[in-house]
Amino acid sequence: MVAAKPQLEAAVVTYPGFEDIAALEVNELIGAKAAAAKAGIVEFQARNPLDLCKLCYLSQSASQVLLQGLQVNPFDLGIREHAVFGKSDDLPGSLAYLLLRASGYTADKFLFDPFTRSGAIAIEAALFSSGFPVNHYRKDALSSALSRLPQLRGVDFEAIFSKAEKETAIMAKRRLKG
Repeated sequence: MVAAKPQLEAAVVTYPGFEDIAALEVNELIGAKAAAAKAGIVEFQARNPLDLCKLCYLSQSASQVLLQGLQVNPFDLGIREHAVFGKSDDLPGSLAYLLLRASGYTADKFLFDPFTRSGAIAIEAALFSSGFPVNHYRKDALSSALSRLPQLRGVDFEAIFSKAEKETAIMAKRRLKG
């Protein structure tokens, strides 16, 4: 008899009221269906710890990724490195992404934001449409922190991130074709 692979109790933390969009993104990125979503937490079963690495690297909606209740990511995933004007009242990147997706935006649509201040919504639209990883410029910090987890020791993060980038580029091309 073949033993089933163990599932990992995992979750992403997002903004309350946007759990359905975060659950959709989890499904799009790693193929996991959300089991429960409430109070800003989307729970799911990860197939392996590498799924969590992929979420930390690619998720636009999450501020945290949790494995069995413990935070996996070393920094707030909702904060982006693209702070154009760097004001304290700028819209966090993850919230800008969630608002964008809640509006029904798709990659094949034109986006016009006449009330932009920080440009966060337009930048998140570009990241979503292009498939460019939101944490591309923080992958060294991310891989350093993730390698400290016992489940991820010895993992080649560069290979994982490279594969994830290729997969999201393919998804982005499909989005653009409508």
